Amino acid sequence: MLKKLLFLFIISLFAGSSGIYAQRKASPMPADTANYPYWIKMMDDTSLVFAKAERAFYLYWKNRPKPQNDQEENEKGFEGEGNENIKYAYEYKRFKAWEQSAKNLVGPDGKVLSPAKQIEIWEQNHKKKNEQ
Repeated sequence: MLKKLLFLFIISLFAGSSGIYAQRKASPMPADTANYPYWIKMMDDTSLVFAKAERAFYLYWKNRPKPQNDQEENEKGFEGEGNENIKYAYEYKRFKAWEQSAKNLVGPDGKVLSPAKQIEIWEQNHKKKNEQ
């Protein structure tokens, strides 16, 4: 009887821990929430879809004060005062510059072309231009 109880206890322990693991694995954190600036790392990832980075950026900044102009990087450059997002002023401006340049480098699959692919296309165009 004691062996059966011990066996059932061990089985239930393993079953319970695998269920918890499955729950964690089944519900990963969304990649573009409004609560964390995932868009900062997305700028450097050439394997992601451009629209996802834009969506993450605009979701993050939807209800936050934004830098007013390019000359001001301190709290005067934000609407409101004492905002914790001042530390992202540089990243905000960096994303906007990246967005402007990357939107012209989006491939048919929606992903930003890798630097190697960009160079390959440039070389092909340069070669065609020189042949004319």
